[in-house]
Amino acid sequence: MKNNYITGIDGLRAIAALIVLLFHFQSLSGYQPPIFPWFFETGWIGVDIFFTISGFLLFLQFAKAHNEKKKVDYRKYFKRRFLRILPAYYLNLFVLLTLFHISFLVKVENLDDLFQHLFFLQGFFIDSAKINGVLWTLCLEIQFYILLPFIYRFFVGNKWIFSLIIMIIVATVYKVYMINLTDGIEDHTVRQFYLRQLPSVIHQFGIGMAAASIFVNRQYQGSSNNRFSMWSGYLGILLILFMMWFVSDIGGTAYWKGHNLLGYLPLLTLSGFVSLGAVLVIWSLCNSENLLSKFFSTRIMVFLGATSYGIYLWHLPIGNALLRNIKYTAETKFVLLIMIGTALSIAWAALSFYFVEKSFLKKKD
Repeated sequence: MKNNYITGIDGLRAIAALIVLLFHFQSLSGYQPPIFPWFFETGWIGVDIFFTISGFLLFLQFAKAHNEKKKVDYRKYFKRRFLRILPAYYLNLFVLLTLFHISFLVKVENLDDLFQHLFFLQGFFIDSAKINGVLWTLCLEIQFYILLPFIYRFFVGNKWIFSLIIMIIVATVYKVYMINLTDGIEDHTVRQFYLRQLPSVIHQFGIGMAAASIFVNRQYQGSSNNRFSMWSGYLGILLILFMMWFVSDIGGTAYWKGHNLLGYLPLLTLSGFVSLGAVLVIWSLCNSENLLSKFFSTRIMVFLGATSYGIYLWHLPIGNALLRNIKYTAETKFVLLIMIGTALSIAWAALSFYFVEKSFLKKKD
């Protein structure tokens, strides 16, 4: 590992982006694949994996600074974060506004929505992700970037145990409150909106931070890799896949409304289990040379991981644009979206990475 860069995590990023892409393409087409339909129906879980990866990677520098008794350069930290996110984000907004959503620039009633997107406020307003439906997650990422310098001290050393418990309690209490607040509202997307705020997912960032704290502590203590590291990645993948199957078996609407044998328990706990699965994979990638880490570090996975931000930003607008010209059956739409939509998403992401993101990343130091 050099400068907090762990090659295999690029592969995990790639997987997270691609399963979100598959979820949206399946939803847009309205087709249910006969093989592993649950995998496509619950690909939104990739967002939970992204949150956990962010918590792990961003906390590494704070944990290292604590162990080395150095001060964190906050100016450098914020510069790196914003140069990583803003250029590609604003490029995405510019292209979509000028090519597909020109009305946002000429209609006065849309100016508030445009303002929200420009300043990452769209996550606070229901039905405001009209330009690009995936951008609400960037709102949460930015909030976490701002919050991290104020809370990292509570996770350094062995403090992470108590702090993570507090985060889990905060997330659970917030979810219970919002479930009660939205009780009786027939449209479950209203509940989804309230449960997509930072208090609801703070423990997912926290689980990543806790894993980073353990990892850095072991490094500075000179602890050797254990056998668990070799198998934790496979265990993590199985846990994530099981959660995807479990939610699909319950049914998406039943999951959000609590209309199942377990009531609201899956809604309250699933994200935590997905994040646990993600850190088990991360632990294996950081601590052990095995088939999983080698696969996640292959050139294609590293490339897809490097461009995963772009894939995430561009896949949904590309899918929507393709559907405007596809007048076939749901199955045909699905196949064309998977083949053409995926290829175009990766191509656009590569252009964004090499001609925009990479240029700004060189300036971060």
